[in-house]
Amino acid sequence: MFSTNAQTGTKALTEAQKDTADVADSTENPDLQDTNLVADGTGFGRHLETPLEGDLLRVEAQEHYVRLVSETDSRMVLYRFNDIVAELPGNDGMQVHRSHWVAYAAVVGQSRENGRLWLDLKDGSKVPVSRKYMDDVDARFGKETTAQKKAVN
Repeated sequence: MFSTNAQTGTKALTEAQKDTADVADSTENPDLQDTNLVADGTGFGRHLETPLEGDLLRVEAQEHYVRLVSETDSRMVLYRFNDIVAELPGNDGMQVHRSHWVAYAAVVGQSRENGRLWLDLKDGSKVPVSRKYMDDVDARFGKETTAQKKAVN
C-alpha cells in the first residue's frame, strides 16, 4: 500500500517538473511561444475549429457574427464585436469604426472617396474610418495630405 502511494507521488512530481521545464523553455525561447493572436483557445479563439492561419489583418462586425481576416484566411464566428476588440492586444491594432478593427501592420495607406476616409490594407481591402475615430487614426498614421485629397477627387 505504501509503495503504491510513493509511486503515485513520484509520478506526479515528475510530471510537475516536466510542466515547469516546458514553461521555462517557452519563456526563455521566443520561438516556442505562440504568437498567433487567436490560436490559444481562449476568448474568441475557442470558437474556431482550427487556429486562424497568418497574421490577423482586420476584424469586421456583420450583424451577430464577426469576420476575422488574416493574410491567408477568413472566418466568421458568433461573438460580440466589442468583446473581440477588448480581447485583442491594444498595441497590435485599433478600432477605426463601430464595425471595424485593423492591425497596425496591415495599413499601407489612406484614401478618400466621396469625402469619407478609408484605410487601405495590404490585402487590397479598404476599411472605413468614422469621424469618432478620425483623430486616433490621424495620430497613428498621420494626417492625409492635401495632395492625397486632391488626387482622389
